[in-house]
Amino acid sequence: MSFQPRRHRAVVASLAAGLLLAIVVPAAPAIGITLPGCRVRNVDRATGFTSLQAAVSDAATVSGDHLTVKGLCDGNTVIATDLTIRGIRPPGSITASLYGTGSGSVITIAPGTRVSIASLTISGGDAADGGGIYNEGILTLTDVRVYDNHATAGGGGISTHGKLTLLGRTSIDHNSADVAGGGIDIVSEDRASVLVMKGHSSVHHDTAGGWGGGISAYATSAFATTVTLAGRASLHHDSAPAGGAFIGDAKLTMRDASRIHDSTVTAATGGIVDVERFVDATSVGSLTMRDGARIDANTAGAEAAAVVARTGCGAIPVLVGVASRVTGNTPANISTMADCP
Repeated sequence: MSFQPRRHRAVVASLAAGLLLAIVVPAAPAIGITLPGCRVRNVDRATGFTSLQAAVSDAATVSGDHLTVKGLCDGNTVIATDLTIRGIRPPGSITASLYGTGSGSVITIAPGTRVSIASLTISGGDAADGGGIYNEGILTLTDVRVYDNHATAGGGGISTHGKLTLLGRTSIDHNSADVAGGGIDIVSEDRASVLVMKGHSSVHHDTAGGWGGGISAYATSAFATTVTLAGRASLHHDSAPAGGAFIGDAKLTMRDASRIHDSTVTAATGGIVDVERFVDATSVGSLTMRDGARIDANTAGAEAAAVVARTGCGAIPVLVGVASRVTGNTPANISTMADCP
C-alpha cells in the first residue's frame, strides 16, 4: 500500500549491480556487542512484535500509541495512524535501526498523520522519491540518523510534502538523489510544506545529480514552501551541479547560529544557496538571514557565488541582517542573475 503521488512518475528506478553491497548497514559489532533481531513493543497495549509494520498495523485503530524498537528491523513500513516511535539501545547492543529492502521508501507516512520518531537510524531505502522517508504528514525526528538512502528523482534521504521538524542531533547524511534534494526534497503540491531544523540537526555529505545537494525546496503558485534553520542547525559538505540548497520559489530563513558551509556546486553559474522565481514578479522566493546566521567556506560555480538570486521574473529579496554574514566563499559571496526561467 502506498500513499505516494510520485511527482516524477516518468522516472524509472534502476538498481545498479551490487547495490546491496554498496549500501552501508550498521557497522559490524565490536567484540562483546550483539546484533539482535527486531523487537517492537506497543507500550500502551503491552504487545510485542518482530517487525515494525506488524506493530503499526496492530495500532491502526488506536491513535497515538507509543512503540519502542530494539535491534535491526528490516522491510518497508507504511504509517497511517498517529504514533510515537522510540529506539532503545540496551547495554551491549546496537542503536535501534530500520533497514529498507532497497526497493521503496523505508518509511511512508500518510497525509495528515502525526508521527514522532526518536533515537533510530534509517537506511537502505531506494525509491523514486524519498529513499529513507516519504512524508505527507506531520513528522518530527529527534536524534535520528537518516543515511545511505537513494532516490531516482527527489529526496535521497527524505521527500516531504507536509511538515517536517528535525530536533536534537538528527543527521541526514550520505544520501543521494539522481535529480533533486540529495538530503531532503521539500515540495508543495496539494498542501503547504514546511521544514524546520533546530538544535544541532544537520544535513551533510549528501549529493544530487541535478540541484539541491543538501536540500531542494520547491513551491507551486498555490501553496507555500518554507524552510527555517535555527539554533545550531547546519548544512555542510553537500554537493550538486546546481545549488547546495536550491530554493525554487520558496522561502529560506536562517537565524541564530545556523550555518551553511563547506559545500560545493559544479555548474558554472550554480550557487550554494540558489534562490529562484519560476512564475512572475508576484513570486516569493527569498533568503532571510538574522541573529548570527552564516554562509561561509563554500565553493560555488565558476561564474556564480555562494548566494545566487535569479531575478528575471522580478526582484528577489536577499536580506542579510547586521549580525549575520556571507563571507569567505569562492569565487564570490552574493550575486544576482537575470535568468529566471
